Amino acid sequence: MDNANKSSSHAVFNIKLHIVFVTKYRRKTLSPELLAYLEEAFADCLTAWRCRLIEFGGENDHVHLLVDIHPALNISELI
Repeated sequence: MDNANKSSSHAVFNIKLHIVFVTKYRRKTLSPELLAYLEEAFADCLTAWRCRLIEFGGENDHVHLLVDIHPALNISELI
């Protein structure tokens, strides 16, 4: 995991979010192939928001994302 601080012109930051997405009613619908696709899709989507997917993991009823975000980004807009 990357713990290096980043800096802008007037600030030093290192912001990480742990996000968990759960299937409705915790139904076991996520196959290994779908999890691999979701990892790529989340990474691409987060790159567009100036974020970086650090770690991804999941089971058949939920996924975990560890995301490095930029401080100018509003967390509620990202989610």
